[in-house]
Amino acid sequence: MQASAAWQPSTQVVWRNLDVLSQAQPLLVMNPPELAGWAELNESVPCLFFSQDYRVSQAFRQQGLEIEFAVLPSPEQWQMAEAVLLFWPKAKELAQWLLGLLTSLPRELPIWVVGEHQAGVKSTPKLVEALGGSCYKQDNARRCSLFQLELPVAQPFSLEEYWRLDAWQLADQSLQVARLPGVFSEQSLDKGSQLLLDHLFLPQQGRVLDFGCGAGVLGAYLKTKCPSAEVVMLDVSALALEASKRTLAANQLDATVLASDAWSGVGGRFDFILSNPPFHTGIHTDYAPALALISQAQAHLNPGGVLQLVANSHLPYLEWLRQHFSKVQVDAETSQFRIYRAWR
Repeated sequence: MQASAAWQPSTQVVWRNLDVLSQAQPLLVMNPPELAGWAELNESVPCLFFSQDYRVSQAFRQQGLEIEFAVLPSPEQWQMAEAVLLFWPKAKELAQWLLGLLTSLPRELPIWVVGEHQAGVKSTPKLVEALGGSCYKQDNARRCSLFQLELPVAQPFSLEEYWRLDAWQLADQSLQVARLPGVFSEQSLDKGSQLLLDHLFLPQQGRVLDFGCGAGVLGAYLKTKCPSAEVVMLDVSALALEASKRTLAANQLDATVLASDAWSGVGGRFDFILSNPPFHTGIHTDYAPALALISQAQAHLNPGGVLQLVANSHLPYLEWLRQHFSKVQVDAETSQFRIYRAWR
């Protein structure tokens, strides 16, 4: 099977090395960035699939492939796997704890890591050495590297050691925020979200959606200010969903947290939708989530409902909003960000 030029570079590098990667089966593939040719490969090379990305996991399931969507692989996957292939994430902190997770394997297995250079995969040898392991480069192509790792196994690993709960001052409200590597704004509130909070529309009741909730900061803040509102929070990231649940619990707040690829898991209509929509998937620009939000929000708003979002000033969101809403205004603007509001 030949790699497609349309696939992401890291996936193409995997296909260049299938003769090596398929020697131990089944292969546990962790966080594949796309469906690519995995369905066809799985017919000849048994694979196990794990993803922290709901969008990817849904694409796999639609092709009849079993895949776990969770924060961590299940013990059953660890036991069944005879080799592991990890796709390198954008966030270095997330890569570090995923490598730490691999030291908790119940037995020694062949382990490979693949990723793009601009995502930081070249730091793999240094990070592996810090864990007491070693690695060598299997391949280098398409501005990507594939490494084989030797890690100490059966080491203790606790996800709880990576969680942080910090007190953030948000506008006029103090909030406990649960943080985990790989979740947007895991270090501090980004300037765009802060600007949105400073100009946030506050519905005193009704149904509210936090689209792309991350660590749950926006939805939790709104719930504290509008306790009678029914708040729903969605994201594609298993890590973000767990962080949102912990943020809500830490502040004794009640809201619904659900996995959804844009609108795929959303039911009913809302009186208010707020968002700081992502425009990257990994290191690649991806306007699909924001475009799905804007183009389909009308169908998910009650009459008179409001959509409010923050975006980088250079992004074409105002044009998109005017294509789908008859009434749009800019609530605030800085050199970096704009706050948009649109009415159904």
